[in-house]
Amino acid sequence: MKDKLLEIHSDTHPRASFHVNDVIVDCIPFEEQPWLRSHPEDIPVKHPSKEVRLPKLTNANRAKSHLGESGSPRCPENTIPKRRITLDDLTKHESLETFVKSVLPINPPIIGFGLPRGYATASQTLLSGAQGAIVDFSVWSPQTINKGDQSISQMWLTAGNNATFQSLETGWMVNRTVVQSGSSFPFYFWTPNDYQSGCINRVCFGVDPANPSKNLTEQYVQTSDSFIFAVPWNASGYSQKGQPPVFIGFSWHKDVDGTKWWHKYYCAPGNGLECQTGWQDIGYLPVTAFNGGLLSGSPDTLTVGGEVAMQSSTSPGGTGQMGSGDPPSSANSALQTNISWLDRQGNGNNVVFTSDTVTEPSCYNMYANSGSSSSYGTYITFGGNSCWQPVSIQSFTEACISDPNNCWTTRLFQIQFNWQLSNAISCTISDQLGNNSICWDTLSGDSLSQTGSCTYATRGRMILPYLLKCTGWNSSASALYPP
Repeated sequence: MKDKLLEIHSDTHPRASFHVNDVIVDCIPFEEQPWLRSHPEDIPVKHPSKEVRLPKLTNANRAKSHLGESGSPRCPENTIPKRRITLDDLTKHESLETFVKSVLPINPPIIGFGLPRGYATASQTLLSGAQGAIVDFSVWSPQTINKGDQSISQMWLTAGNNATFQSLETGWMVNRTVVQSGSSFPFYFWTPNDYQSGCINRVCFGVDPANPSKNLTEQYVQTSDSFIFAVPWNASGYSQKGQPPVFIGFSWHKDVDGTKWWHKYYCAPGNGLECQTGWQDIGYLPVTAFNGGLLSGSPDTLTVGGEVAMQSSTSPGGTGQMGSGDPPSSANSALQTNISWLDRQGNGNNVVFTSDTVTEPSCYNMYANSGSSSSYGTYITFGGNSCWQPVSIQSFTEACISDPNNCWTTRLFQIQFNWQLSNAISCTISDQLGNNSICWDTLSGDSLSQTGSCTYATRGRMILPYLLKCTGWNSSASALYPP
């Protein structure tokens, strides 16, 4: 883990440091960012070579940053703020792998197959001239169940499928492994090869597809001296139910030279930042990060909406709140507004959604409005409170294995139960004397009815009746045998 820590902070020499919300922020020299160390010709680049006029956002309330406010710390000139990852952050995890997984957006197949997750999203297939997108996000801090679970509001700019799939992503996220308070924080993410590798907020995983003998290194270059990733906004930077929502606008847009994907946020006086109203540069990702792949050119799909995911298949509970925790029919539901795709000149174009994905409609849902008649332009509302998956025992039978005449030692219990997701389920069998055993069965497929089995050796004769208790996530069911 110390090696990983050295890798993350290698060759950086902070000029100032300060605490924000129980984390340390270092102000590192602009030129010490990984991409600039190997490409010094880009050091003078702080803004796009030719500024384009992105569409103005009309929502008045803006999420507030901790930097740039009166009396708050600010990084010196020619430095950028970077959250420090400490040894304490790493040692909270069983291994380096679990640390890296804890800070990544949970998209297949980063953290295993079949993990419980839910989506409520809408998409448009883009025209060939598309060069970016903007979305204005209402900012909430939905409750998650387990520490490493995630709840995300984001946009995906993607191209390709399967092995050719590439993605640029941004929005806000709740992950209590990153921010213990459960407050949401801004993030960016990119993957050049279908989530086999990628980087989020300067933490990277996987190998470099351009050089498979080396690990992928961060190529995102931050140019803003006041925007901090993976750190919450201040207390007034969040929406409150019954009050007008608070927004943060993000955009990805390729510059007119076609060499960089610029990442921006929308600033307004309400942010408490020393900035003019309008789009402000956060940084850029060179198109070479996509190794000549499809996002070196144009995205073919814009997707917006919410995602929830469990960090581990053995975590109890289920998936927590999405959006604000309210369904899309609520006046307090999460919003994504002013959704537009951008051409090379930065002109906004109305999105007309061509598909949607709602994976657990009984738990989470969304409503999409395409067009510009609303003050919100094209927008979606989405969310839901939580998703608990129940266990229902259908039958419970016993068979003797070692000695069919007395069944003293090893028994096989056949358990049929309803279980909706591909996940582990654990069962405990006990008798009147307290003899018991724990067994589990990993299911496959999405069938509502599965048969699980448990074989174990008893330490003595079990006395009827037996009590069976099966548990999955935070839901359980019990049954007696014989009935």
